[in-house]
Amino acid sequence: LDMSAGVLSLTFDETVRANTLDVSQLVLQNFGTSQAVINQVQLTGGAGSSADSTVINVTLTTADLNSIKSQVGLAKSSSSTYLRFNSSLISDMNSYNTSGALMPVSQRVNKVVAILDGSAKLVHTFVKDAVAPVLVIANYSMQTGRLTLQFSETVSSPTLNTSAILLTLVGMGSVQLHGGSVSTTNSTVLAVDLMKSDLDQLKNFTWPSTGAANMSVQLFAGGVQDMDTNAVLGATLTMSAYVPDTTAPVLVQYDLNMTSATITLSFSETILFGSIVPTSITFANAANGPAATRSKTLTGGWVESVSLTTFIVHVSVADMNEIKRLDLLCADANSTYLSGLVAFDPSGNQLAALPLAAGQRVHIFGPDVAPPEIVSFTLDLNAAVLVVTFSETVRPPLLAPGLTLQSAGACSACSSFTLATSGGFGSISTSPAGTVYTVNLGITDLNALQLIFTLAVSNTTTFLRATTGTIADMAGNALVPLVASAGLPVSALTPDRNWPVPSNYNFSYTPGPNESTLLLTFSK
Repeated sequence: LDMSAGVLSLTFDETVRANTLDVSQLVLQNFGTSQAVINQVQLTGGAGSSADSTVINVTLTTADLNSIKSQVGLAKSSSSTYLRFNSSLISDMNSYNTSGALMPVSQRVNKVVAILDGSAKLVHTFVKDAVAPVLVIANYSMQTGRLTLQFSETVSSPTLNTSAILLTLVGMGSVQLHGGSVSTTNSTVLAVDLMKSDLDQLKNFTWPSTGAANMSVQLFAGGVQDMDTNAVLGATLTMSAYVPDTTAPVLVQYDLNMTSATITLSFSETILFGSIVPTSITFANAANGPAATRSKTLTGGWVESVSLTTFIVHVSVADMNEIKRLDLLCADANSTYLSGLVAFDPSGNQLAALPLAAGQRVHIFGPDVAPPEIVSFTLDLNAAVLVVTFSETVRPPLLAPGLTLQSAGACSACSSFTLATSGGFGSISTSPAGTVYTVNLGITDLNALQLIFTLAVSNTTTFLRATTGTIADMAGNALVPLVASAGLPVSALTPDRNWPVPSNYNFSYTPGPNESTLLLTFSK
């Protein structure tokens, strides 16, 4: 048996008729008796010698040869190569009747002596397969991520080194595989299911026009071995068949962090950077958006790429403050549902729909844990208004007694005045939840403030400090205090331009010198 040439030579003790050969009677097995047989192959075809002789050469079919090679313990050496057959295999020269016609097998007198199971014949000369396998056909499905490799002969599945495979999309890029799942059957055809990271990278190079003609596979020399450890020859082939990706990507999950104002989106496959539209995102406080009591569609934001399948949407300050203002929206995981997101994969497939009526619940909800800060304030003594701007939406009421005006940024013994709300004429704020609060200065506070001649007479004498209990944000985080040693300077100061007006007077007369009194009362 010559496994390199694929030829089985049968030597008989006399001349046999070549045209009586029935190859299907031949069985190769790895032991002399079937009770010990682990591997065996019965031939299905093949071309025998055309000339009558004592030696008949059978050229094995490719299918039979590969079937033999696929059996791990069969025909790998002379000790694992036995042959058996029955008497119908071939006949000697006495095979024709008196009319010169070939007799049926059953009527032939001198058929070959059978070599039956239990006494199978050991090979006389054995030539090991020394021919290197060759990659002949390659197909790829972007839909399933499966690469199919067909070889010139049976190869050993466990020897396939997936890192020896390089997939290239012409003019776009290449991906050298880092792993993958390989079919386990020794065969002429091996299937490789790409690992997700390699598939995602490959999809990043894909466009709707990708086809077999512009995709190739390179298998490095030695990337796989045949059943006799012959290493494959290196080869680069254009794909014979290519199945494009037509599957819509899916939003697997998303996380919302109210502190960092970010939405982390995780997709089932590669997403085309730049195709994510932040303004398509709507949050609602119920899965059925139309029935929700609170909802908000983003008006801005920008996208950051973390990986091919993970992206971060940075929510604008205005949108985040509005979400917080709505109070019952995105307050916890049970009030956070996303819908409407628009994105595409590189093959042009749009993200699976996220309808408003079936919003997707947040995976990880990060509450707002950052305390609010006062970022600026203005004082209008003419209108008797103090306007305070916060870093984020805060919840009313603003407690005016928590605010103190001081005449220096670092105040230890400077002039200062704390607002009051007592007596019915104190300072109050009726502003709704938001980032800007207006405090209407009561006449009591205004008059007391104006009696301090060194305070709030210019920008350089107007600073603000605040206690932590003045106000809290919508999540209950208390205000970052403004301390006396680091007062916040006023952004704009409008001085008092209103002239005082006498409101009434009283005259008291008592007889005698210098005993009369005139009491004047002014508006301020």
